[in-house]
Amino acid sequence: MPHHLGAVYRELFLPPMNRTMRLLDRSFFRKRIELTAANVFEIKNISRVKNECAHDVLDAPRIKPLLTIPWEHEKERILLLLKPDIKINGMTYEILTRESELMSIFADYSTHSNKIKWFLREEWMRLVPHTLDLTYDHWTYDEILTAVLPGSLGSPVRSYQPVGHIGNMLLKPEFHPHRHIIAQVFLDKTPQLKSIVIKPLPEPGADPSLPQPPMEHLAGDPSTVVTLQEARCKLTFDYAINDYSQDLIHAHKILIASFGESKHIAIAEVDAGVGQLTFPAIRSKILVHANNPSPANHAALISNIPPTTATACEPRAAAFVHATNLPVRDFIPAAIRNLLARSLDPETNQVLWPLPHVNPKKPPPIPRVYKFPMVFSHFVISHQAGGMKILDAFRGSYAGLGISERLMPMIHVYAYHTSRLPKIARNDFINEVRVGLKFPIDEEEVSVECVILGGKQKSLHRVSFRLPRKLATTRAGRKIK
Repeated sequence: MPHHLGAVYRELFLPPMNRTMRLLDRSFFRKRIELTAANVFEIKNISRVKNECAHDVLDAPRIKPLLTIPWEHEKERILLLLKPDIKINGMTYEILTRESELMSIFADYSTHSNKIKWFLREEWMRLVPHTLDLTYDHWTYDEILTAVLPGSLGSPVRSYQPVGHIGNMLLKPEFHPHRHIIAQVFLDKTPQLKSIVIKPLPEPGADPSLPQPPMEHLAGDPSTVVTLQEARCKLTFDYAINDYSQDLIHAHKILIASFGESKHIAIAEVDAGVGQLTFPAIRSKILVHANNPSPANHAALISNIPPTTATACEPRAAAFVHATNLPVRDFIPAAIRNLLARSLDPETNQVLWPLPHVNPKKPPPIPRVYKFPMVFSHFVISHQAGGMKILDAFRGSYAGLGISERLMPMIHVYAYHTSRLPKIARNDFINEVRVGLKFPIDEEEVSVECVILGGKQKSLHRVSFRLPRKLATTRAGRKIK
């Protein structure tokens, strides 16, 4: 008969079920399975027996079929576990372990392949019973949850994001009553995590200055302070109260690479969060105006700025960052005027970058000088800052400053879209830009790039365009000519 691990035998190795369980009881998950094992007498014959009896050897997930166990009358026993349908002919464990009778007993040949029969007749091995003990640690996250959750609801997790030692797990609404047991099992089966929480993501377009839904701790270490190394920068923040998006790591890397390295680039972040873009930009010698409408995010950003007493081979990071805590609509005109004022003031219009003093016998090298430009090269707006809805704040932002001949900044807006079709996403984003600016920007002037392609979730895009000069230099309330 063909020996394969069919549906009946697969169920044999699954955990016991208890769909009334609400708090995890690990001791409940135990199972003893009685199997037949081939005891190979000579070590040199193990490979041949295993290969030629491959269709008879147990092939169950996470169970090693070859065992070496101590034995009373021998130094050790080498056992090869066989599939559950291979039986020993009605003999009890006690009879079979009597050495005097063991070799004379023939097993139930009806369940044996020709290869097993041959190895038994040639006395290469004997069949013995073996008890396989499975516990909670053996089964996977999916197997445990299948045993305790209602069977008709499907997968419980809508999205998952690791942040340091914390895992943020967003569940489908129907699984909310089971959230604690789901979180505990996930934590047990994910050793790199120490804590599981539910932190709802801010809705696109929500006012970032308003309190966000609170985070709920479900399992593990209650500490929510994390330290991450991201783009060679150290970020420390409290995940319970600070905004952090793993999606933006790759997006920011691409964006900074597009800036290039220049002594005269300044960027403005409308909602900088904990500094995911701020600090990598500094490493690329970019001057940054970093705003946070949230006081908690502003405090975290300030605390992550390296001390001004940096070593000689590192920048004085504090001088490269101008951090503010303003509503997003107030920040845009304020940042434009602040940068212009700093660029015109000899006391504040440059930053010195010390170079390494390698040879003490020579005078220290002259520091590099980075001058503040009059105009930002880029504005970056995250989806959490309101996205397209705040674009009208740029209207008249450069009016009356006497710099209308200068090149206007690029605006980069991060936004999510549910469609995976580029043409549909692009058309929708162009319409949103026009509505947000209240200005008929040309389609060719808008670039849309998908930076994170979602599966069943939304995909993250970066929508980029140059601020129209007419819109930026015409005061609010006046007609744009």
